[in-house]
Amino acid sequence: MNSRERKVQIVVTTNSPFLISDIRNEDITYLSGSAGDTGSRSREETLGQNIHKLLKDNFFMSYTIGEYARELIENIMNCLQKNGNPKHVLENYFDETEDEYESLDLLTEQIGEPVYRYQLKKMLAESDYGKQRSTGKKISELEREKRKLQEQIDRLKEME
Repeated sequence: MNSRERKVQIVVTTNSPFLISDIRNEDITYLSGSAGDTGSRSREETLGQNIHKLLKDNFFMSYTIGEYARELIENIMNCLQKNGNPKHVLENYFDETEDEYESLDLLTEQIGEPVYRYQLKKMLAESDYGKQRSTGKKISELEREKRKLQEQIDRLKEME
């Protein structure tokens, strides 16, 4: 047996922030996404770091949600902020739509992130679509109440 000390280096490659969050930053070498990049990324500590922060800062990600979902959320927001015509947004997700408010509400309801979903629902309620919907709903309730009152009046007249 040779008496010289041997060092072993193990190289693990990953695109998992879960593994990176279990390793100290000084023990990590990042591969670059572009020529001339030295491979150094965030100098912040990785050990025990938030997974979303690692994804965004260390894995060349601009967003921590998928591109399709981000585009959907952005399209809905733009439509509601500008009170524009949502048909160009909705035609990407539905074959045909009769009620734009209902369709926007359905898309919004399917968003898994509660913060995004809540904000979009709030924007929808405050938009022209939401106000029209609210006014239409109020009119329907008042007409229903009017019919009930008319029925009561008719019954009372019959009793006279």
